[in-house]
Amino acid sequence: MKRIVLLLIIIGIGIGAYAQNGAGVVLINKAVGPGFSINRDGKQEYIPVGGNSNIGYRLQQGDIVNVEGGTFLELLCLPSNALIYVAELSSFSVARVGANGTIRIALYYGRIKANINDSGSKSGIEISGPEANALTDSSEFGYDFVYNKDGKLLNRIYCIRGNLTVAENLSDDKNKSLGRTASLKAKEMVAITGVFAEGQFEKKFFEDDILQYWKENNVEARLKSLAAVDANGKSEPVVKKAREENSEQTLDKLLNREEESKEKEGAEGTDKTAKAAEGREKPAQDQGNGKGMHFALDLGIEVAFLVYGTELDTGGLFDFMRMAGMDWLVDMLNFIFKARAVTYLDGTLMFNDFIGVGIETGLGYNTLMVGNTTYHFFGIPAYLFVRSNISILYLQLFGGVNFVGTVEEGNFDSMQVNTELDVGLRAGINLGGMALYATAILSSPDFDGFFNNSFDFRIGAGLKFNLGNF
Repeated sequence: MKRIVLLLIIIGIGIGAYAQNGAGVVLINKAVGPGFSINRDGKQEYIPVGGNSNIGYRLQQGDIVNVEGGTFLELLCLPSNALIYVAELSSFSVARVGANGTIRIALYYGRIKANINDSGSKSGIEISGPEANALTDSSEFGYDFVYNKDGKLLNRIYCIRGNLTVAENLSDDKNKSLGRTASLKAKEMVAITGVFAEGQFEKKFFEDDILQYWKENNVEARLKSLAAVDANGKSEPVVKKAREENSEQTLDKLLNREEESKEKEGAEGTDKTAKAAEGREKPAQDQGNGKGMHFALDLGIEVAFLVYGTELDTGGLFDFMRMAGMDWLVDMLNFIFKARAVTYLDGTLMFNDFIGVGIETGLGYNTLMVGNTTYHFFGIPAYLFVRSNISILYLQLFGGVNFVGTVEEGNFDSMQVNTELDVGLRAGINLGGMALYATAILSSPDFDGFFNNSFDFRIGAGLKFNLGNF
């Protein structure tokens, strides 16, 4: 059993993770290329990427992101664990980060592809563009609103896997119910001709170049083909070529805002160059992620069952009942005694949504009638724990003291309270604002009991609900 305890400790200590329960989170998880800019609360900040593919930069609701030529981003949305791939020269904003985990990305110009895993949280992901909205909680799809090299506007929404709902984006809220809609299955797309809802809303099979484009243009593929960017922001020929081929087809060009943007871009470009040369620009990893360290409050409900440990002492009554042929009743009473309902409250201090430490307390309870006497059994835990999430996997290693007691109904003078040492592990899956898990607990009256087989072993299952994040 020493190995079991050490294994639980090693698993808990080895947890390193990334997730967020409850409220939605949007992270720039990976990037490759020269860099991108973020407009937050009216202030624009340039984020150089260079050769770094792991960013971990947290976006806030209302942020507007403009991606440079040759730069590709991978966004991670939590708790759905959706991945959103953003192509070079794209412009988008984080339009909504819902408390229930829903995420809405507004695409102004460019290409975006979203991949929502079937096993993730059923929190909706929506991509809204100038022409239409695409909404799903479990599929792989993309939205293109960009000019290609031939000067043709690609204005299309396509479903690669699963099912997708597409609705025409009307600016007049009163008439939104009258807009065109489409339900797409895998390998289907909606192509829109014309600009700004002047053309057709046509459903058809999607074009072969879509999969080929995303196969060649993502963070992993570009890391193999793009040359590194030096400290002064000067790119090698492959990045320069991408800029030359595409830079004239920018969002400002499409919306006829060249005049307004040229002065702004010139001033910002000068400022960026000066900052890079003087070494004052902070790397992306050092940028604040909005929430950072925060406190999470959770409520849990659990049912545990004793699979190994001390039997109920009934003063020989059970032995007498077995001799009388009532084995079935003895087994039922033993089962009731071994089961325990637990409700608990825990508070966790999360560090940048990676890993957290906290405390837990609550109440465990069961009852049993022996003869004409009803016994009440209770436990009040005082645990310390380490918690983390690996993708949708929820893990928590805990240990501490459990105050266990017994009292006869109507006779509180008979109450007896003892202390037990507990160590355990919870493992399960995150489901948005809640987690479904299994638990394993070792209990012993002293530390030596974990190694000389004088311990109780319980297994159980439960649900944990996120009450809030502060």
